[in-house]
This record gives sequence, structure tokens and C-alpha cells, in this order.
Amino acid sequence: MSEILYDRVAIIGVGLLGGSVALACKERGLVSSVCGFGRNPKRLEQAKANGILDDFSVDLKTALKDADLVVLATPIGLFRQITEQMTEHLKKGCVVTDLGSVKSSVIKDVEPLTLKAGVDFVPSHPIAGGENSGFESSKANLFEGKFCVVTPTKNTPLDAQTKICKLWESLGAKVEVRDPEEHDRLYAATSHLPHVLAYVLLNTLGEMKTKNSEEYLAKGGNGLIDVVRLGASEPGMWRDICLSNKEFILELLKDYQFALDSFKEKIAEGDGDFLHKAFLQANDHHEKVPKRND
Repeated sequence: MSEILYDRVAIIGVGLLGGSVALACKERGLVSSVCGFGRNPKRLEQAKANGILDDFSVDLKTALKDADLVVLATPIGLFRQITEQMTEHLKKGCVVTDLGSVKSSVIKDVEPLTLKAGVDFVPSHPIAGGENSGFESSKANLFEGKFCVVTPTKNTPLDAQTKICKLWESLGAKVEVRDPEEHDRLYAATSHLPHVLAYVLLNTLGEMKTKNSEEYLAKGGNGLIDVVRLGASEPGMWRDICLSNKEFILELLKDYQFALDSFKEKIAEGDGDFLHKAFLQANDHHEKVPKRND
């Protein structure tokens, strides 16, 4: 039996990630009980029936009562508003963490409020998930073998940071501690940019039809399926991510556009040597990409 790290956990936003944290904590005996908060009581009731939650509430004060750990698992655009509503209901000595994929803006929005409330904030980002959303896709093993980045600030107590790191390690994740800005630049490149490219490609091809009015996308094979998979991800979440990490995303889009223009020129010139060398180089780079383990 695992050590209980937190007695009562409140999950704010019971979707894929929030639901998976709840399931994983319960299955591993890391918490005594999990309470979910959301706007739709019918869905919360179903999450409880599925064994994800022990109880739930659409009232934030009730959901936070006696919580030792609060997990922000909504889209990051809601973090500030929700934290403002939470502050007067947070138990003294509790820890607040989040699952957001942008850290600098989240820290700016959340940390002043948690400091005012006299509770600890430990920002974190599990590199897990996928194109499916909703608690129905939750998995107790979602974080096994995945990276989880913890981005403490100068105000993060070491004991709170250590305990959150232990939680993620107990969920099977490989924990990395990084500077928030370094995190945002890294994941703008490896996550945010690929999602933007998938959305743009889908919207470009989605407007195209053959002379017989057949949809281009309907005729795609495995190559297209592999490239655009990320375009099925939750739009609201990715809107918030793009706006919250726009500095680094725009920087990377500029670099990508420069590389794309070079390819256009070489294709127009018929420069097969350049293309072959570029594709060989890409093959080499592909070897560095981690393999899917889900």
C-alpha cells in the first residue's frame, strides 16, 4: 500500500487530465478521498459512477472544504478567475498545483492570489494527454513513463515542491524541475507549434474539393492521419495556450516560416540535391523523438 500524501484532494475541472490524476491517485492509495468541481452536475455524477470521484459539487466552497491539495485542471484561461473565487475558501496549509502547459502566465495569474490566501502554489505540467478530452478518456496509467515538469518560483516552499514531485513520481511520471520561462520556450517548440501546424493544415485542406466536389480530407491516407491527429484537440484549451505563450509561439512560427520558404524556393528551382539532403537530415532528427508508449 502506498503512502497517503494528501488526505483530501479537490480536482477543479474533471476532464481527461483532472480525471486521470484522480483515478491514478485513488488506485495507488495516495489520497484518502477525491472531490470534483465543475459546472455540470450530470457529468460529475457520471464521473463518480465511473469511480473517478468519491464526491463532487458545483459549489466551489463545498468542493474545497478540508482539501489538502487543490488541482487546477480547467483550461488555463480560467485559472485566474477560479483562483480569485477560491481564495477565501482554501484551507490554511493546503497546496495548490496546476496541470497547465504554460507556466509563466499561470504563475503571474495564480501566485499572487495564493500568496494572499496564505497557501502554497507549486506549478506543474504533466506531458500527457492527447486529442481526446473529457473524463471518459481518463486513464490511471496516463502519466506512467511521461515527463512532468515542476516549475517552482522563489516563493515556492521546498517542502511543498518536494511533496508535489513525490506525487508525480508516485503516479509513474519522470519529474523535471525547470525555470518557468525555459519550460515555456521548450514546450512552445515541442507541443504548441505542432498543434498550431496541425490546425492550420486541417483548415487549409478542409476548404479544398476535387472537380467532382469530393472533400480532399476524406481521401487522405495514413500519412495525413498521422500529421493532423493533433487537430482534434480541444479548441478552447489551445486558444488559451496560444494566447498565454504567444511570445515563444510567434518566435517559432517565424523560424518555421523561414524554413518553409526555403523549401518552396528549392522545389521551384528543382533542387533535388537540397531536398534529398534535407530529408536525410530530418530522418536523423526523427531518431531523437521519443516513441509513443501509450
